[in-house]
Amino acid sequence: MQSTSRTTRIGVFYDGNYLMHVSRYYNYVHDRKARISISGLHNFIRQRVSDSDGVAYELCPIVDAHYFRGRLGAYETAQREKQLLYERVFDDILTNEGVTTHYLPIRIFGTSRSESNTEVWLSLEAYELTLHKRFDVVVLIASDGDYAPLVRKLNTLGTRVMLVHWEFSYVDDLGRERVSQTSRDLVAESAYPIAMHTLIDEAIEGEDGTIDALFVPKKEDRTYVPGRRYEADAEITYSATNAPTYNNEAYAAAGGVYNASTPVSDSAIRKSGTVKALKDGYGFISSYPRDAFFYHTALTNTDFAQLQVGDNVEYSEETLNDGRVVAKDITVV
Repeated sequence: MQSTSRTTRIGVFYDGNYLMHVSRYYNYVHDRKARISISGLHNFIRQRVSDSDGVAYELCPIVDAHYFRGRLGAYETAQREKQLLYERVFDDILTNEGVTTHYLPIRIFGTSRSESNTEVWLSLEAYELTLHKRFDVVVLIASDGDYAPLVRKLNTLGTRVMLVHWEFSYVDDLGRERVSQTSRDLVAESAYPIAMHTLIDEAIEGEDGTIDALFVPKKEDRTYVPGRRYEADAEITYSATNAPTYNNEAYAAAGGVYNASTPVSDSAIRKSGTVKALKDGYGFISSYPRDAFFYHTALTNTDFAQLQVGDNVEYSEETLNDGRVVAKDITVV
């Protein structure tokens, strides 16, 4: 029986870098092929608190939500008009959901990045706001063990912590295993650890509305037309129907297999080229003497969704046993 007399006050704190990492996985690798929805995630959080506390959904408001992430400074962003638009689109999404944003500067020095420690800032803000606003439940979207001391401190205040986290692994197109795990200490300290990957994988798409709502509704795929400039959109999926054919079947027929080879050489020489085609999570760089394939994880100073055909890039190369050239450490210039 649900209680109708008490409001459960919820505060939500996002590690933005972690959320972006998870969202890219579900958009490019997982069968869902869609990004994480902020509104859907908030609805899920409120429903879980309602169920666990026996309080009506309407009495479980998110009274405060904060998003922390590193971001390029004004000068670096000015060099990338599309990146500025992409960031503002996502800012609008967060604002519409009542999320306060906190950005720390990222500095670019050649091909290296210098980023401030978001864990410290998030932890300080979460503790201070909990003291002043007396949250009943703090929801932490994170995976790093550096947040364990924060959870212990919140426990001493009598505030329960719900940890929303994901764990997954996959093999990228270069045959390397990518693993994302959550700190065991962080899970152990949290009152409500929720393994989102398990809930998502056990749900049948189309039959669980709460889980389906965790993802941005899929838009109709856009067809790449040579010469067209596509505006930034957090949910764009590029397809190259009218571009030169670079799909898996065609590449395999030409003797290439995306993930079945190992590198035979690794050149430290940086090369220059332009983005020739963009697909769902990968693309091709036009460069002499051969085009180079690249995977979305190879980008170092921008997000895959922000790339446009014709962008100038610098990169290093790996040549695989089958002769394919793969670009890595790609920097948009």
